[in-house]
Amino acid sequence: MKLARIRVAGRPRYAVVEGDTATEVRGSPFRGDLKTTTIRHRLSDVTYLPVTAPVQLIGGVGVNYRDHVAQAEEKSGIKLGAMGIQPFFTSNAS
Repeated sequence: MKLARIRVAGRPRYAVVEGDTATEVRGSPFRGDLKTTTIRHRLSDVTYLPVTAPVQLIGGVGVNYRDHVAQAEEKSGIKLGAMGIQPFFTSNAS
């Protein structure tokens, strides 16, 4: 089974690709609850999209990333690690 994220009629959808046909699915490939539908499209009528939707901002917890803690300490002038603080950080998606 080949899973794809496609655009049809201006809307993104997930689909199973077999041969020259994309069959729409409902649910999320990340939750494992996909169900095929009866809605089919010719591959010539769809546009392939990245499997995941693009994001503008990614968040994380600095405790797992020493470089980020050091960067936050440098910017704030506060020794975060010594205080036991687990700073949250964000980064632009590249």
